[in-house]
Amino acid sequence: AVTHTYANTGTYTAKVVLFDPTTKQPMASATTVVTVSAPFIDLIVAGNWANNTAPALGSYHFTDFAGGRVPNASPGVDALLGTYDSTAASDGIIMLLVIPAGSALHAGQTFTKFVTGPPIIGAGQFQLTTMLDLNDPDHAPGQVAPGNSGTFTVTAITIAGDGTGFFTYTFSVSNGAGGTITGSGLALYK
Repeated sequence: AVTHTYANTGTYTAKVVLFDPTTKQPMASATTVVTVSAPFIDLIVAGNWANNTAPALGSYHFTDFAGGRVPNASPGVDALLGTYDSTAASDGIIMLLVIPAGSALHAGQTFTKFVTGPPIIGAGQFQLTTMLDLNDPDHAPGQVAPGNSGTFTVTAITIAGDGTGFFTYTFSVSNGAGGTITGSGLALYK
């Protein structure tokens, strides 16, 4: 196995050369392009939203990420939880995916938006929760779970040697009255 740690995000060309242990002469080589990315979320809040039901209209980009798998979040399911735009006191954005216990994500996998209330959130659902003021997440009036419908799609996934899953995604949430939140991002879980 060959490992290398890159100090910054970006695109690199990596070359590996295999040397003969006796003669120290090159026996084979391979070159590949490596893209190093950091978790992020981009979202656009647009359309008609009643007061205190969604963040202010606009485009947002956040790169501070924390998250991972919560085993057995409820009987038979695990939660994949990601937070962005976090401060010491609150998380500006919380993205929650619910999957069957012990399962992995797959490219093309889709989730439907959970709408607050019974039945309890289950496998195949997601929830987007945001602070109303994404520019100052500690500012009142607090968190909301905007919209009453939506989809979340895993667009690609890579599993690293240590078992960490890196995945890209798109999502869309609607309130049924012309308000939408659309976005994409990169997150990880283990």
